[in-house]
Order: sequence, then structure tokens, then C-alpha cells
Amino acid sequence: MFRYIQTCLFFAMLTFASSSYGYANNSQGAKDFVNSTASRVEGLLKQPIADSDKETKLRAIFADVADIDWIGKFVLGKYWQNLNDQQKVRYLQQYRKYLFASYVPLFRDYNGQKFDIRGSKDLNVDQYLVSTEIKPVDENSSPYKVEYRLKYDSGSFKMRDIIAEGVSMISTQRSEFASIMNNGGFESLIKKLQEKS
Repeated sequence: MFRYIQTCLFFAMLTFASSSYGYANNSQGAKDFVNSTASRVEGLLKQPIADSDKETKLRAIFADVADIDWIGKFVLGKYWQNLNDQQKVRYLQQYRKYLFASYVPLFRDYNGQKFDIRGSKDLNVDQYLVSTEIKPVDENSSPYKVEYRLKYDSGSFKMRDIIAEGVSMISTQRSEFASIMNNGGFESLIKKLQEKS
């Protein structure tokens, strides 16, 4: 089940493949952004280039479109404020590596899945939720639902969460990290992130 959710999250991330500049700061703009970028990553995955090259390009895409520092702070929750400056830098660097290692290699599971935009809505100031379905190649298989939480900031959209089949990436990580911090503290968390990076 966990592998399935990871794969859902990866394919959800694929829609964020191009610059978000030029889209209107409203729910329709968020929807247009997601809709227009899906085909560009699909094109990348179909290119006859080495997997290592695809992974490098996908890492760059992920770094560009995800609000990684914000996500990293959110999933650490109340423990973020207890870290000193050196620990904060160390944690965010390791968290970035952890995200890349957890999701980017899953591109190897891609076999032609399609994206369908189902709708979008305002959440609050400059934040939007775009609902989609990812359709397997096998027509007998059910599509899975994915929602993107976006933040519009400084002229561009940034991804802050992905909810795949009702499972929030950042809520799941926040729960996992809190458990590690409670039981082992900061160094234990860094060790766990390193093991998965």
C-alpha cells in the first residue's frame, strides 16, 4: 500500500513540469497551470534518453516547482522552532535529498498513465486545490484521485502538498517525523533521512 501511495504521489508531481509564470492568480489559473504542464513531463518520460538523464531532469523540475523549504518546516512541526540555526540548515539539506530519493526514482514505474483535470477551487488567500484523476493504461483498472495544494507567490505557483487517494504527503510525513523526534530526537531523524536518501 505504501509503495502504491508513493507511486501516486510521484505521478502527481509530474504535472508540475514547466515554469508557472504567466498564469493568473486564481483557481482557473491553477487549473490551467496543471493542465498545460502534464503533457510536457509525459514527453520527457517518453524521450529515448538514459534513465540517469531523466532522473537528473526530474530532480531539477521538482526543485523548481515544489516549495521544499516550506514543506520541510511544516512536516517538522513544533520541533522546527527548537532547532538552532546550524541544525535547521542541516535538516533542510537532508530533507531535500530525502524527497528526491523517495519519489524521483519512481519514474521507472511510468507506463503511459494519463492525467485528467476534474476541477479547482480557492482555499484561502493565494492558495488553491486542483483535483485530478490519474488513469492507468489498463482500462479495466480504476483511476486514482489526486489533489494538489498550490500556493501562488511572487508570480508563480508552488506545490505544497499532494493528496493521493485521500492521503496527504505532508500530513503523513509530519506524523512520521514527530514519532521519530519523540523517540530519538534530532540526530535520530537525520539518520533516518540519510538512510532513505
